[in-house]
Amino acid sequence: MPNNYAIYEDIDLVEMVRKDHDQMAFTQIYMRYADPLLHLAFRKTNSKEVAEDIVQITFIKLWAGRDKLNINYSLKAYLYTSTKNNVISYYLRQLSKKTITLESVREELPPQFNTQQDIDYSNTLELYNQLLHQLPDKCREVFVLSRKGYSLKEIAEIKNISPKTAEVHIGKAIRFLRKKFTGNHNHKLFLIALSFFSNNFLKE
Repeated sequence: MPNNYAIYEDIDLVEMVRKDHDQMAFTQIYMRYADPLLHLAFRKTNSKEVAEDIVQITFIKLWAGRDKLNINYSLKAYLYTSTKNNVISYYLRQLSKKTITLESVREELPPQFNTQQDIDYSNTLELYNQLLHQLPDKCREVFVLSRKGYSLKEIAEIKNISPKTAEVHIGKAIRFLRKKFTGNHNHKLFLIALSFFSNNFLKE
């Protein structure tokens, strides 16, 4: 077998990793795709350290699951999807640890709303976070992904559902939140909070 693994196609390298547990083939895959995946993860997180961790997780999962590796489409698409999923997992973990803060939303407010007299920030944010966690898990996860800028098609692929189902979940979440805020004098802040994530998570 030639020592120059660069001559092999992706599909051949995948088979070497799956059947032979070939570490050199795995290394060649890493060399081909680590940098573009790092670029993708960095654009999604705006953090070099987080991006590096996410890419490492992508390759660790690839190697750990090599025996059952079944790529029905391109290796590049597989790795990109895996990295995106790991980015989502990162943000969902952050969401479970940390709710939207008063200061983070204040930074998003237009000048005319940026006064304590106009909006009771803390009460509205507390209510928003409480209501968000009252949603069913899948509904909340789909809704959060939509706030982070993912399209219906991307969400459908990530959550293994149809785009229509993703749309139904998002609509359900918005109707639920809007209903709870009906008559609330802080509805303007609610609308800003509703779109908060989309300003902090760029689509590819």
